[in-house]
Amino acid sequence: MTDDIDIRAIRVVDEAILALTIGDTEKLLSLLTTVQDVQIFCAKDEAANFAVRCNVLGALLRETARLGAELHAAERVIDVEHARYMAQRIPGAKLVELPGEDHVAFLGDQDSILDEIEQFLTGRRHAHEPERVLATVLFVDIAGSTARAATLGDHSWRELLETFYARVRQVLHQYRGREINTSGDGFLATFDGPARAVRCASAIRDTVRSLNLEVRCGLHTGECELVGNDVAGIAVHTGARVAALAAPGEVLVSQTVRDLVAGSGLVLEEYGTYTLKGVPNEWRLFRAAD
Repeated sequence: MTDDIDIRAIRVVDEAILALTIGDTEKLLSLLTTVQDVQIFCAKDEAANFAVRCNVLGALLRETARLGAELHAAERVIDVEHARYMAQRIPGAKLVELPGEDHVAFLGDQDSILDEIEQFLTGRRHAHEPERVLATVLFVDIAGSTARAATLGDHSWRELLETFYARVRQVLHQYRGREINTSGDGFLATFDGPARAVRCASAIRDTVRSLNLEVRCGLHTGECELVGNDVAGIAVHTGARVAALAAPGEVLVSQTVRDLVAGSGLVLEEYGTYTLKGVPNEWRLFRAAD
């Protein structure tokens, strides 16, 4: 009789673990009562085996935070009331409800779910650092684009822009630059080396002159935050402000770029000290020689 109870006790715990894993709330609650009834009959020889299973079950139950995080308030698959019902009846359970409607953990806001699990298991939450890289940003803008578009008309201007983008991309590929985005008549790219970035800007300027276009180019090197396929941060804003100060046909760089390309053979002429809108401090700028 005792052997039968021992086997039953272990089997009940295994079934409870399975029910919790697949989210069968009704069966789980029924089995929890059974576990409490059978554990007092468990023979000494099977005590360790039963204890291991109970520890596993207990750990799963205490991780109700994860289940609660997955059962969002707008849940489409399983009613969130099931999670609330379980949390009320499991000692020490913690239920966390997050906005959203996806049931499985690998869909929706995964970071919020993982944050709650980490907080529950470790008692602390890791601070997420944005991914940042050191890069040289290059801004290219067509000078006098509005007047040129008005003269050509929409269709012809669009064709000219497409040709312009194609020429820029050819040069960018040659200098191993990475296209980030295009906006209107502008172009943003990044480089892992400032000297190549300056040479690329000069090559772009010379190439698009065959289209009867003049461009303004601005470059700065600094840490950029990666946001999907885009880049952001003060370094990006600085590069844009440098480009805005350039005259048609000019390639301007910040002092940071000038200092980094020392010994590269590039000729950079003093351009002056400027206050860049929205960027702290004054900045010395330099012009790449033609």
